[in-house]
Amino acid sequence: MSSTVIYFLTLRLHLDVPSFAELFKERATAPFFVFQVFSVGLWCLDEYWIYPLIALGMLCLFEASLVQQQLKNLSEIRSMSEKPYNIYVYRQKKWVRVRTDQLIAGDIISISENDQKFCIPADLLLLRGTCIVDESMLTGESVPVSKDPCEVLKADEHFTFDDAHKTQILFGGTKVVQFTPPSKSTNSLKAPDNGCICFVLRTGLSTSQGRLLKTIMYSVKAVTANNAESFLFIAFLLIFALIASAYVWIEGTADPRRNRYKLFLECTLILTSVIPQELPLELSLAVNSSLIALCKLLVYCTEPFRIPFAGKIDICAFDKTGTLTEDIVVVEGVTGLNDQPSNKLLQVKQCPLSTIQVLASCHSLINTSASGLIGDPMEKAMLASTSWSLNDQNEVYGRTIPRSSPLKICQRFRFDSTLRRMSVVVSHYLPSSVDRNYLVCVKGSPETILPMLVDAPPDYEEAYLTMARRGARVLALGQKTLGQLTHEQVRDLTRESVESDIHFCGFVIISCPLKPDSLTVIKDLSYSSHHICMITGDNPLTACHVSSIVGIVRSNVPVLVLSPPNALHEQWHWQSVDESVILPMLDVNAKDAKFKLSQLVQKYDVCLTGEGIDYLSKTNSSFLRQLIPKAKIYARVAPKQKESILVQLKRMGYITLMCGDGTNDVGALKQAHVGVALLNETSISVSLVESTETKQASPSSKNIRQKNHGGTFNRANRGDVHSTNANINNSNPAVRPSFNLSALDTEQEVSVVRLGNASIAAPFTAKMSSPIGVCHIVMQGRCTLVTTLQMYKILAINALIIAYSSSVLYLKGFKISDTQATIRALLLSACFLFISRSKPLKALSKERPIPNIFNVYTLLTVSLQFLVHFYVLYLLTMEAELRMPKV
Repeated sequence: MSSTVIYFLTLRLHLDVPSFAELFKERATAPFFVFQVFSVGLWCLDEYWIYPLIALGMLCLFEASLVQQQLKNLSEIRSMSEKPYNIYVYRQKKWVRVRTDQLIAGDIISISENDQKFCIPADLLLLRGTCIVDESMLTGESVPVSKDPCEVLKADEHFTFDDAHKTQILFGGTKVVQFTPPSKSTNSLKAPDNGCICFVLRTGLSTSQGRLLKTIMYSVKAVTANNAESFLFIAFLLIFALIASAYVWIEGTADPRRNRYKLFLECTLILTSVIPQELPLELSLAVNSSLIALCKLLVYCTEPFRIPFAGKIDICAFDKTGTLTEDIVVVEGVTGLNDQPSNKLLQVKQCPLSTIQVLASCHSLINTSASGLIGDPMEKAMLASTSWSLNDQNEVYGRTIPRSSPLKICQRFRFDSTLRRMSVVVSHYLPSSVDRNYLVCVKGSPETILPMLVDAPPDYEEAYLTMARRGARVLALGQKTLGQLTHEQVRDLTRESVESDIHFCGFVIISCPLKPDSLTVIKDLSYSSHHICMITGDNPLTACHVSSIVGIVRSNVPVLVLSPPNALHEQWHWQSVDESVILPMLDVNAKDAKFKLSQLVQKYDVCLTGEGIDYLSKTNSSFLRQLIPKAKIYARVAPKQKESILVQLKRMGYITLMCGDGTNDVGALKQAHVGVALLNETSISVSLVESTETKQASPSSKNIRQKNHGGTFNRANRGDVHSTNANINNSNPAVRPSFNLSALDTEQEVSVVRLGNASIAAPFTAKMSSPIGVCHIVMQGRCTLVTTLQMYKILAINALIIAYSSSVLYLKGFKISDTQATIRALLLSACFLFISRSKPLKALSKERPIPNIFNVYTLLTVSLQFLVHFYVLYLLTMEAELRMPKV
């Protein structure tokens, strides 16, 4: 046991802050620093003193300032880790008090009410009891989440940290808002403090918090020039240096009067002079300027090397719900009941009791005394539409007269993005009886619920498709009676047994208004030569409707959905949203298949469903690879499919951006080159977005944003929910981000990203509900990319000029003085400093920047510019020789 503890203690969450001398020694032994000191020594040997000593002093001061800033950041990171505290641990068949920094994987511990003021010490699997946890320190999301115990794990089921078991894991670094201890009736293990029983999965830097801290820690280090492009750039310049050195040596040795030592020293100086000593510093300045600018716009980055990728983006992918549409949800009504027309809505209060019971109880909401009602905004809206309430005992009850019997939520089978449904087991007292009757309430996508129904109406598909085409979100409702059960029978119920033989209770129709800036953002990104697509788990018809409103698909072009066989078509086929266009699947084996596909996407916009992607991946993966970059909409896709789409786009060489929330889109956000997690911090984002967009947006964009795009379904009679935000006084200087000269002193320091601002979901975290953060990231990425390329050009031309002047002109007796070399270096540094402070354009340009150094345009520009300098130097040298007195 003691050896095990010693081994795992090496993994504890403790960051030792090194001393100034240790960090400076680490930087002083870096290859570029050693090379720079070597170059200074060569200059001194060539009888230069002022220039090399000033360069060495500035180099040491710069490295010392970086070390000082790194020490400050490391101290801040260390302060983020929680101090250890005592906790109950079950070891050697007894409960003992152990410090949290001595926990090891495999321990069984107790989380009690006394531990609520502390952070959870490790990644834990909840075995007994339930918890409500604040995960904002990891994900940035301010809404607490509910955690259920993992009581049964199937023999063929593999435990993972992803969505399948995420609701059963207490992640290290999060805080317990409320907990419910295990039931006293169970005969399982009980802790002395009556806490929730947990199993330790990971400790220290292996936990989710530890990995995030490591990411933040590495992000505070200076961006180095150690990439393939930089080394190729140096190798390219080294070719010219070798030619110049060889020329000096051959020509110089031909003259017996020349000093061989001086010749060798000059050749060495030529080789070192073409390698830009300023390259690491200049690249750091360019990226750090963008980091600071993004922080002012409430966009935080934990992986700075990804910023230049934002300037090269080919494809921008957006989630729909919560990204382009608001989290504000409006329940329009219920349809599909009592032979009512498919286009007619019934108010929730007019619905049968069974429908109201499903809407009121089938959710994952929790009521706490401290935070009130906690959970998904859509489920809150559905509960509110029934006028029922949820208490802290997991009971829902009606407030209408006559009051119906309260429903006690006994067991939840939470929403699964793969299954696209959730269900609950509830109980209520029978009239004039003490016996409890048990019910199953189910909700989910209409396609998923249909096979479970025993009484589906004949116009089932027509009813939900009609509403989906109009942009509504449609959920099917169902219920069945289980009768009277014992506690053991309720506990043994499985998802498969309860989600069968369901009676249909109607379709609930939900609308989500668009965010005010969604239309402007999509328009600006489309104008700036990006391919825009939507990746959502929602219905294809709803996704197509929202895409047409925001401009992802063309308004005058039909959208074709890859549809499975049905009663009218025996094969997979393309079918438009309004069913006016139906085309057969392309013959993928035909010689002109690529040509026909290009014609198809020119004439129509394409929507792929998760089912269609599965079909093509099994039958013809090569055709799927051709189709994926051309699709505008991906609908009814599971989180794993979202991730797969981004992986395939990356393999095909596309630079991708994915924008979504930090909970459901984690896999896709991590796979994209630029993953942006939107956090709904509306109170601080609205003023910022409005103030910056007032300056940046064109008049047409302002007009678009002022229109009412608040809804996507039957909201003509409803006021715009964003009218207050739209009328914010943009002239108020207090809400504008500061870009004045008084901030120049602080711009040299990049503040460390703190927990709560960074998210484990994505390298970029936008603490705003508006997708305008994507435009800010693209602008800064383009600015950084263009600035970096411009620096490479200047460094290349300067190196070539030095190579020429140090070779040809040296042999003719020309040599710059110590003062001239110093002035030249200072002027060049000032030039780089001004370039590094470049600001992005106020609006995205249609022309995309050149993605790399080695292209015809850049090489031709540098070559022609050097020829101009070469011609001028040659003429001046010839004129000087003519005017020199002959000896």
